Amino acid sequence: GLTCGRDDAPELATLADVLVRHHLSGLTLQMGVTPRELLQLAALLAGPVPEPGSPSIAAAARALGFWHIIVHTSEDAAGVDAGPDAHASGDGAAALAAIAPSASVDSATERSHALVTRLDEAVTRDDADAVGRCLSEARRAELAAAQSGHADAAAIAEVWSDCLTQLAVPHALRLVAGLVLDDTFPQGEARAILQRAGDAGTLALFQLLSASDSMVHRRSLFDAIVQSATGVPVLVAHLAHERWFVVRNAVCLLGAMHATTAEGALIETLSHDDDRVRTAAATALLQLGTVSGHRALERAIHDSSSDVRRRALRALLRDEALARSATLLSEALDLERDGDVQLDVVASLKQIGTPHAIRQLVRLCGTTGQIARAPAVRRAALEALVTLRPSVAAPLVRRYAQDRDPEIRAHARGLLPRVNSAA
Repeated sequence: GLTCGRDDAPELATLADVLVRHHLSGLTLQMGVTPRELLQLAALLAGPVPEPGSPSIAAAARALGFWHIIVHTSEDAAGVDAGPDAHASGDGAAALAAIAPSASVDSATERSHALVTRLDEAVTRDDADAVGRCLSEARRAELAAAQSGHADAAAIAEVWSDCLTQLAVPHALRLVAGLVLDDTFPQGEARAILQRAGDAGTLALFQLLSASDSMVHRRSLFDAIVQSATGVPVLVAHLAHERWFVVRNAVCLLGAMHATTAEGALIETLSHDDDRVRTAAATALLQLGTVSGHRALERAIHDSSSDVRRRALRALLRDEALARSATLLSEALDLERDGDVQLDVVASLKQIGTPHAIRQLVRLCGTTGQIARAPAVRRAALEALVTLRPSVAAPLVRRYAQDRDPEIRAHARGLLPRVNSAA
């Protein structure tokens, strides 16, 4: 989630060159990205540049169902749907676009009654396309009335608003939610209908999302809910659902939507029995970035799940009171047993860089204590000290240059030139 400039990270020059070769404008790697996703991305980037007219890497990434990786291309940006009211030419799109405003309240009423009848028949047949067209006509007629400048514009718009209330029954909205995944219906229009339906539209999308076993479909439905920016109460209600993955879905959506009104409910979810839900809740609270959320994550530094603890570390790094963060990290280190999390703590202390953090790094470089005896942790702490305070690190580096552990000894000897040059 951080912007990384080439000058800031010269070791990423190879990756930057590959992005340029594939005509990519950037990559977004979200917290929780999996090794599988990274390997699939590496395979795509290591492959040949797609021929003109063939699917782009971004399209290939979507087909793979990436959840935590977003591939950005200038070509894709130029081809993005301009919105729910902008469609390509064609009989279907033209039929949806050619909605003239009603001339009077009576004509609007007559047309709306006819639409209700048509929708009832379409719902009975489970004809999603026909249902979508009925709801689309009503939505566009309401919009056309509001923008018409007609003397009775408000009254006509109200007729269409009442019509939409009658049309937006749960079964109809579930059918429209399916159209979000159907290339034969303008997907922007399907999203606009569900957004206009508010919480009920979000519920239809969320139910389909939770029932889907396709990663690609789930990604599309997830994005549709986030783009709609509605339905927070619906999602909060699902935080009490009995199935963990339903709760996890709701938590992830609330975080992606930056739903600060759900902060209290998300904090409560940090105590969920399933660690996958707690991990998602920690990520969501990081996305909200609120003071209360960060304080809750500080308490999560002692969670039984290493994934939750690693996310809690992120909150400490974002805290303005870095001295407080270093103290909490010191307390956490006394209990931490997971090697990967220990290394994350060392990286966090290095990033904080306060005098207290440096003292903790010195302690980690020592030879006493269970945590300090982990060679990988000592090597990481030693290198962090060399970067932050070479003068403090110098005696430790010289001592470890004679260490019995060959890896530590080799690592320390590799650091000696940096220490000596800074002396």
